[in-house]
Amino acid sequence: ANKLDAEFMVNMNIKITISVPAESSSMKHVEVPLNGEFPSISEEDVEEAVRNYLQIVKEDTGVKSSKKKRKRASVKKSAK
Repeated sequence: ANKLDAEFMVNMNIKITISVPAESSSMKHVEVPLNGEFPSISEEDVEEAVRNYLQIVKEDTGVKSSKKKRKRASVKKSAK
């Protein structure tokens, strides 16, 4: 890993003067109406939609998810 010492900083060739763009680079809000191709979904359907999307990606690319499915460990409550 590189340390941020004086030599490293000099080699970065940082400019002293700062140029200001003619136009503001801030994001502008644009209202885009959704067409019939993209229906809105409820919170309950989000998980299923993501699961379906990942399945399609897997079929199209052959790439599997890096997360391995883990079985949920059942926690037994001890009787007191």
